[in-house]
Amino acid sequence: MSCFNKVIHGMPDVDQASVSALLTQMATGPDGGGQIVQNMLNESKLPAEYVVIILDDLKNHDDGKALRDTYERACRKCQLKGPVITCARPHFLGKAVSESRYVEVLTATGCHSDDITAKEFLDKALAAPTLDEQKERLDQTPLGRFMIWATFNERNPEQPPFIETGYTSKEWRDILAIEQDRPDLAESPLLLMDYMPGDSLALRFPTVADAEWYQYFRPTPSNSARDYGYTHSCHPAEPGRPEVVHEVVHSDLLSHPIRRVV
Repeated sequence: MSCFNKVIHGMPDVDQASVSALLTQMATGPDGGGQIVQNMLNESKLPAEYVVIILDDLKNHDDGKALRDTYERACRKCQLKGPVITCARPHFLGKAVSESRYVEVLTATGCHSDDITAKEFLDKALAAPTLDEQKERLDQTPLGRFMIWATFNERNPEQPPFIETGYTSKEWRDILAIEQDRPDLAESPLLLMDYMPGDSLALRFPTVADAEWYQYFRPTPSNSARDYGYTHSCHPAEPGRPEVVHEVVHSDLLSHPIRRVV
């Protein structure tokens, strides 16, 4: 039984009915909530105390506001709460993000005052001829905003995940199931960031709370043989890749120069 089902089944009948009605409302709404509800009912890694927070916030939903907004705010209280992965710790991690989206991150985090300045800064950094010079130009720039979704090399965790070559930006987006809800980013080059996580950095299973209202995420099944999350590949021929979440790290951890892929 999933985390959410366990909590719901332990509620008084009146609360069960209330939650059931809200989930039906989410699933039949205009924002594609059917997959979100399915993910909730399949979630196996989110601790019960955080499931309770999400469900309590839904029960107290203000009818004057969008139910999606209530759910997303509740999720943000419960992020990075999945268990630490139990497999051998990968030596390298990798993050992929559209260049346009990363420029948005640099502006939103206050690193730069506007997108134009952020893009100029990024172009100069990516033009550096060596890793050391690129890291110097990036100067401890965050690699993400609120958290980082990362992958690693499943076949050889001692190798960086983006050692594989030949994939286009669209193929990487599909394999990693990233930015599928942002068609405006489809023409933007993809940045591939390989880095070495410190030993103290907790690498966690991603949960529905981390994914919020992202329809292309799939929670780890309770009977999964993998000791980490896995992307729901949208590629017609390629399987997914390992998936973990962790706190934001900075450019000083880069192990290879950031690469642009088109």
